Formats: sequence, structure tokens, C-alpha cells
Amino acid sequence: MKISRMYPFLVLLCFLLSITACQHRKQQDDQEKDKKQEYVYTPKKGSLVITSETANPEVENISLYGDDEKDSITSVAPKNGKFTLEVKAIKLHEIYFIKVAGKSTKPGTSGLAWEEIVPVLAIPSVEFKLVQKPFNHVGSISKVNFSIQGGGEEQQLLNSWHSALATQEAEEEGQTEEYAIGGTGASRWQERKSLLKPQLLLPKILLASISL
Repeated sequence: MKISRMYPFLVLLCFLLSITACQHRKQQDDQEKDKKQEYVYTPKKGSLVITSETANPEVENISLYGDDEKDSITSVAPKNGKFTLEVKAIKLHEIYFIKVAGKSTKPGTSGLAWEEIVPVLAIPSVEFKLVQKPFNHVGSISKVNFSIQGGGEEQQLLNSWHSALATQEAEEEGQTEEYAIGGTGASRWQERKSLLKPQLLLPKILLASISL
């Protein structure tokens, strides 16, 4: 008799416990969901300004590419190598690539097209400058070493990486490229291999330091 009398209370107690457990589980799920939402990466946006005051009549076009993008974000036609490239509302703390395209006017390589791809890390409130230094390597058509002035330690690492890569490419091309020089310039030239996806060559340690 006692068991039969207690049975309804046991059923009610189990029912209440199940409701409490469900509520507690839902509360935990909501908390986990809130935590995940807190860590969702939302890139900040700002302006990216890159200028050059260096006279270089060989430079014909300046383009800006994003990471793994086929089409340029923007481009400018420099005047005697000087330009100002500005993009508003661009994602900050990401790596972009400046493609500098030109045509040689130097003896021995006159008329040959060249291009250089220079990495830049977009950070707020910084006006970057494209710096040009002489690079008299037999495998370089432009004879210029490009780098970015501005930014912090990460940009310096990008500059060092780009300089090392440019030297390596010049050494390889100086050994493998074939061309014949005639009275009007180069009559044969094996087209230079451009960096289709330069971001794939960035050192992992550099990408890790930028993402932190």
C-alpha cells in the first residue's frame, strides 16, 4: 500500500527532474553557442594608401591584388613612376600584393617587359611608400629591388622574404633565360615566370606571426 501511494509522487518527481535536466542542458548549449559567437573573426576595415615619389620611366602600371584573387582590386597609371594608390574600406591585418609592371629601356634588355610582385600588410593609420633601390643582377630586367616602407616588424619580415625571393629568381633566370640582342633590342625572350600565387610561398612562421 505504501508503494502504491508513493508511486504518483515518484512519477511527478521524475518528471520534474527531467524538466530540470533539459533546462540545464539547454542553458549549457546556449552558453557554448555564445562562446563560439564571441570568437567569430570579423575583419576590420580601413583605408590602404601606397605612394611612390621615385622617378622611374620604366614603370607603366601599378595594381593591387588580394590574397588568392585573380582580378585586381584597383590599379593606377603612374606618371614617370610616381603614383598614389588608395583603397577605402579594405580588410585590415591582411596581406595584399602590389604588382609593378614595366618595360626595360636599358641597353641589352631594351623593350623587355618585366613585373615585380611586392607584399604589403594592411594596417590602420599608416601611409606606405614603395621604395626602389638599385639591383644590378644579370638575371633582373628591372634592375630594381622593391620594398615597402611603413608598418611594423611584420612588414620588415615581408620585405626580407621578398628580397630573398627576388634574388633567388634573378639567379635562376640569369642561368636559364635565353635571348638574342639585335639592333632594335631583344629579338627572343623566354617569358618570365610570374608569381601566380605568391602567398603560397610565404613562410609559415611569418603567416603565423601575422595571424596572432
